Amino acid sequence: MANVFNIAKRNILDSTWNMTTNTLSMMLVTAGPATDLTATEAVYADISACETGNFVEATVNGSERVVLAGLGYTTATGLNDPTYLDCNDVVFSELSTGGADIVGAIIVYSTATSTNDSFRQPVAYYDLADTTPNDNDFTVVIDAAGFLQLT
Repeated sequence: MANVFNIAKRNILDSTWNMTTNTLSMMLVTAGPATDLTATEAVYADISACETGNFVEATVNGSERVVLAGLGYTTATGLNDPTYLDCNDVVFSELSTGGADIVGAIIVYSTATSTNDSFRQPVAYYDLADTTPNDNDFTVVIDAAGFLQLT
């Protein structure tokens, strides 16, 4: 399941973010926590802070950020049912050989058209099995229960 950044928790709960009408994308990282976010990492407020902290974005050809497609959510129907935010599996086309291993992915929220990462906020971090880029497509398979669960 996701390691959700504090900025995302606050902005989802107070309705600052509209998760289905603004841009959500995924970025691959070659450095990040082994499993869970640390207390320091959880409070990163934008992607620039992530990149100057413990995360390193993948830079090989094919690792450019991918906008999430098929965004939708399921609404809780019972008292103890969660709400899920879901999307299609995310495909990074032909990651070039020679780059550092992909170790994780970050969901990125953005309302700005600026390319400045200080305007983009981290939603969640996913620890992935270390994968060496090898000129093939790299697919992040989204769980049937979605990529974010609110309980």
